[in-house]
Amino acid sequence: AKDFPVMIEKGFQSDDQLIMFPAGICSRRQKGIIKDMEWKKAFIVKSVQTHRDIVPVYFNGRNSNFFYNLANITKALGIKVNVAMLYLVDEMFKNRHKTFTVTFGKSIPWQTFDKSKTPVQWAEYVKDIVYTL
Repeated sequence: AKDFPVMIEKGFQSDDQLIMFPAGICSRRQKGIIKDMEWKKAFIVKSVQTHRDIVPVYFNGRNSNFFYNLANITKALGIKVNVAMLYLVDEMFKNRHKTFTVTFGKSIPWQTFDKSKTPVQWAEYVKDIVYTL
């Protein structure tokens, strides 16, 4: 785990394609609506630092009610560990014979992310693009 930041940095410095989940965790159900948590700015900052374009991707799928309920219960109990994450493999196997739609948007050049907005605002901009795919 302590090597994780080094692994991320090596990934950004390479020519390999990376997949990032900007919220850092799976979507959660809040007030009956399944949606992403706040998107973090790290992918914007790293895009600019390493001169890497961003390709927006929308994955259309959902986890079970158990998963969303577990996430909400552990949060309500003040448990800091992401217990729901332990069930992601289970969720994957529950959906193994289902079809999902993955939509790729147009590449966004890293130069787009200039000083006209903050990295947080640029992250919201990319999120808006993803949700229109």
